[in-house]
Amino acid sequence: MTFSLIWSGAGQATFAEWQSASLVDLASLHGQDPEFSNAGSAKFHTSPSSPAVATGAILAESLHGAVNFAGHPRITGGKIDRGAYQH
Repeated sequence: MTFSLIWSGAGQATFAEWQSASLVDLASLHGQDPEFSNAGSAKFHTSPSSPAVATGAILAESLHGAVNFAGHPRITGGKIDRGAYQH
């Protein structure tokens, strides 16, 4: 990333440097492998060891929905995954 409305790139060479300097978006998974189980077939379920599993922010059900794309509950065990599918 070289420019966004939030990160102008001024003073920081990388997204990680911007995070460190600004203390913004520290929970971002930018640059990490989401560990999709079958991305080649456009099936974006995550593997059990994915950094996206159980690390999402629970907001309002009207924002993230009650169920995922497969019809399973979005929140399980008080946790929510990042992405379209709950692991």
